[in-house]
Amino acid sequence: SQMTDLQECIGGMEMEKFYLGFDAGTQSVKVTVYNEKMECVASTSAPTTLTYPHPGWVDMDVDEYLALTINGMAECSRQMREKGLDPKQIQSIMGDGIICGIAGVDEEGNAITPYINYLDSRTQEDEVLINSWEAAYFDFTGDTIVELAKEAKALGIDMVVMDDVW
Repeated sequence: SQMTDLQECIGGMEMEKFYLGFDAGTQSVKVTVYNEKMECVASTSAPTTLTYPHPGWVDMDVDEYLALTINGMAECSRQMREKGLDPKQIQSIMGDGIICGIAGVDEEGNAITPYINYLDSRTQEDEVLINSWEAAYFDFTGDTIVELAKEAKALGIDMVVMDDVW
C-alpha cells in the first residue's frame, strides 16, 4: 500500500545530527551549533559583566554565566527552528569555561560569592600558571603539552592551562 511505502521511506531517512558547544569566557558567553559536516548552523554571543569593587579586584556574577549560557542555547534553538532544523536532533553538548577561579556555593549549589577569576590580584599568591595558547599558539601536539607541563613543574609552576582559544 502507499502508506506502507511512505512509512518505509520515512523510516529509512536519517535525521541530520547536530552538536552544541558553549564557551563561558571572561569577555563573553558563546554558544554555537554545528552539523556533522562541521558547518555552523546557529551561533550567538553575549558579553559578560566584570566588576572592579576595589583596585586589583575583578568579580564576575556566577548566576549571569548560567543565565547567558541558557539564553544562548535557547537562542540557538530558535535559530535552528527558523531554518527548519530540529533542536531535538542535538546529539551532545560540550562546555568550556574560564581558565581558573573560585566561587563560594551553599549546600544547594547556589552561588553565595562572586566568581573571582585569574585576573583578580587576590589569586596571585594561590597559583602561577602557564597558558598553553600563550606558550605554543597553534604549534603544539600532545607531546608538546606534556613537555611544557614537565618544564613548568621543574620551575615550581602549579598549573598548566589547556586553552582552546575559541
